[in-house]
Amino acid sequence: MYHFRDVICYKCKHKFLHMKDCGPVGSEFYEYYLENKDELLVYATCPKCSAEMVLIGESHIGVDPNSDGIKKERVHGI
Repeated sequence: MYHFRDVICYKCKHKFLHMKDCGPVGSEFYEYYLENKDELLVYATCPKCSAEMVLIGESHIGVDPNSDGIKKERVHGI
């Protein structure tokens, strides 16, 4: 089943529909976690300005993945 949510870009304020589990494609990418909770964050890219962002909890406003408190880990594909 598909899961969608409205997201607002932190950079350009564009509102778009994001599909859960529709992440980057390729042999290697990154996952983002909250440092203090080790919680996996949802990754999204704004279709208007191409800003990369993460979504924390049920919030609809994207956050810069380079913000304090966000941990970035490389994942290697098969």
